[in-house]
Amino acid sequence: MVVESGKQMEILVEIAVTHLVDDLKLQKIKKRGIHAIEINVSEARAAMDFSLLNQFLFDVPSHGRWLYHPEVERYENEYVAKQKKEWETQHPLEDWVQQQLKRKEELEERQKVLAAWKPQQLF
Repeated sequence: MVVESGKQMEILVEIAVTHLVDDLKLQKIKKRGIHAIEINVSEARAAMDFSLLNQFLFDVPSHGRWLYHPEVERYENEYVAKQKKEWETQHPLEDWVQQQLKRKEELEERQKVLAAWKPQQLF
């Protein structure tokens, strides 16, 4: 448990010794909304002692990463939305071309269906 600015928050800490968290476990963590970090100590597992573990946990930030944090997810979603909006603003012609290509494909598909259709004899 971590206390931050007067509020408590539980954090799951994954220590990766032989393998990192897989996609299935990460999906479960995200689904439950659990704050989680992963610290990779696999490089030093053969010679691991408390001093080296302490160094990996607290002195070398590149060995740790957030697996899930709702604020990080929110910022990522905002960033993606902003980038998409900027792309659409700066590249309206590309979007129009993509729409025209899609319409062309749909028209070609309809033409194939019509070409294959044979009216039944009514008399």
